[in-house]
Amino acid sequence: MRPGGSSAEPKPLNLELTESGDGASYSGAPREVPAGLARISLKNGGKAPHEAQLVRVDGEHSPQEVVQVIGGTEQGGPIPEWLHAAGGVSIAPPGQTATAVQPLEEGTYHILDLQGQDPSKGAQATFEVTGGEAGAEPPDAPATVTASEYEFQTSGLKSGQNGSASRTPVRRLTT
Repeated sequence: MRPGGSSAEPKPLNLELTESGDGASYSGAPREVPAGLARISLKNGGKAPHEAQLVRVDGEHSPQEVVQVIGGTEQGGPIPEWLHAAGGVSIAPPGQTATAVQPLEEGTYHILDLQGQDPSKGAQATFEVTGGEAGAEPPDAPATVTASEYEFQTSGLKSGQNGSASRTPVRRLTT
């Protein structure tokens, strides 16, 4: 069994982002992915930093609706019960690739790039997570970063590049 409790290798989810005019798009996003551990990679083919944030939605909600809701929360609006932050890949600099390993549970996911001046023009894609190995956990990492209100606690970080696990207590977001 792998460290972290999963015997399965992470399933690859390889995305490439390209820019065109004042917008961006993802290629490589599958229509369906098995539940379980995924290795999500974002190759940034653009000239600006980009990301691949995942949100899971209950019911029929479009990526555009999610972007609108996220914009409203920045102005103090509520987070609806159907919207769930679901991880993804943080910022990839131009010409570079960023990767995250994380579990995916069954449901409908939207991939969003919210980095530009107008997030509605950012790259968007949708996929379904079905069946698979529910409850899979990422492998253990040599370093840990734990986020809580107004602080970060670290252990195992060394000078230079590190593999790390992020641990954030999950709480329901309310306004």
